[in-house]
Amino acid sequence: DLTTDRIRILYDAATTPDADLSGVDNIIAAGEALYVDEDGGNMELVLVGKDGRTQPCLRIVGQDGSEITGPAFDPSGTRLYFSSQRGATFGITYEVTGPFAAFRDAVLSA
Repeated sequence: DLTTDRIRILYDAATTPDADLSGVDNIIAAGEALYVDEDGGNMELVLVGKDGRTQPCLRIVGQDGSEITGPAFDPSGTRLYFSSQRGATFGITYEVTGPFAAFRDAVLSA
């Protein structure tokens, strides 16, 4: 919280039963939510709500031994970009469109 100079833990795999995330790496903030990607694990981009609850947003299949990197939204918030470092053989960059705000709001208000 930049206004109060306070920091708090939203997610801790060691204390979260059935943890969705392993190998936490890159994080991008979107409103009051965080999109967190994994190094290895099951190749997911996971949404972490302001209450600490998690929900997988997407999963890359068939790219074992890779890792997700560089999540970023376009200025309108309707396109999400990220890469798989090693893909099938080489790196791959993805573009995903969607109503991310609606998804985010549903998770945060549920």
